[in-house]
This record gives sequence, structure tokens and C-alpha cells, in this order.
Amino acid sequence: MAEHIKDVLEGFLKSKKDKVDFYGRLAVCVDKALDKKLRGKITIKEVAGNTLVLVAQDAAARYEGKLKGKEFLEKVGREFPTIKKVEIKAG
Repeated sequence: MAEHIKDVLEGFLKSKKDKVDFYGRLAVCVDKALDKKLRGKITIKEVAGNTLVLVAQDAAARYEGKLKGKEFLEKVGREFPTIKKVEIKAG
């Protein structure tokens, strides 16, 4: 059965809006969960499956982020229970 182009576009735009809303909420949550000195040095790259992938600007920020990874995951996991793992990559 053929779909009307209007219905296809509405579905596409709704899915994009939902994704933008999700990443916006996630960015706020990540910002709150990070220490003040790490804010701005670690950013969200993507959510792949149940893994939150972050990028650190430098090795020191990556190291510090990994040290506090468990605490960070607990804070983010309260609001986003589907996130079970955090990876911090070098940027």
C-alpha cells in the first residue's frame, strides 16, 4: 500500500524532533553529572545501543572521566535507565 508523502514527512520530522529532545535532555543530564572542571572538556558523541559515548578534549580529562565513570553512570542512569555503559574516547 502506498503512503502519502505528507504522512512520510510527518513521521520523519516527528522522529527527528524526538531525537533532538532526547539528546537535549541527555546533554543537560551529562552537564549536571560532570564535575565543574570537566564541563566543556567532555562532550557527547552518540548513544550506541545502551552505551553513552563521550569524547574528551585531552588525556587528562579522559583519565579523570574514567576515574569517576561509575559515579557518573549512576547519575545519568537515574534519568536514562537504558544507558548501561559509558565510554570516553580521545578527541
